Amino acid sequence: MFEMMRYDVLMWCSIVSFVLAVTLYIIRNLIEFCRILFGLGSILVVVGVKMVGALIELCVNAVMDWMQSKRVHRTDYGKLVGRKLASGNYRVVAGVFSSGNHQRASKTWDEVTVDNDLRWRLERGNGTVMVDLS
Repeated sequence: MFEMMRYDVLMWCSIVSFVLAVTLYIIRNLIEFCRILFGLGSILVVVGVKMVGALIELCVNAVMDWMQSKRVHRTDYGKLVGRKLASGNYRVVAGVFSSGNHQRASKTWDEVTVDNDLRWRLERGNGTVMVDLS
């Protein structure tokens, strides 16, 4: 889950950076055009700064809301499902679920060796281990 979250944050930061760069480029060219055409450079600078500030605020709020949605809540729980393969290794699927049983994240590992404690817990729980995330 945390690996997926890192890449998602990197993706959002890249998108925000691109949007800001394009916006600043457009505003700079618009201000230069208006300064040449009308001599209203100082007024447009103020308007441009306000627009960039509003855009930054919108982008930051969107990223913060997205990060809040990825946070683990106290009512969430984890589940490990393991199946022993013919090689003696395990195929393990881990998931994070909300209290309403909606899957929020998952990760799969193929052909892994598990420690004795996890092996015992998987065998005792018929291949399933519940994990308290609080």
